[in-house]
Amino acid sequence: MHVLHERPVLISLCDPTIGEAEKKALCDVIDSQWLTMGDRVAEFEKAFAGLHDMDDAVAEKDRGVRSSFLTDTAKRWHKAVGK
Repeated sequence: MHVLHERPVLISLCDPTIGEAEKKALCDVIDSQWLTMGDRVAEFEKAFAGLHDMDDAVAEKDRGVRSSFLTDTAKRWHKAVGK
């Protein structure tokens, strides 16, 4: 039998480093039924803002039109408040 297309050899660029704590955190989010909003997102936004010396941050999952809108809005806000 002649094989037209062989499956390419895949080379792992990095192994996932997901431990039990990360698995539990994922399960907690799934069990809460708040996959895109909720307490965990608010905690992430607060931690991210603090890491960057900002008062607030917005978690965004899409790099499309909404991201452009948020970027433009943030620029206008910073200009308005002088930051």
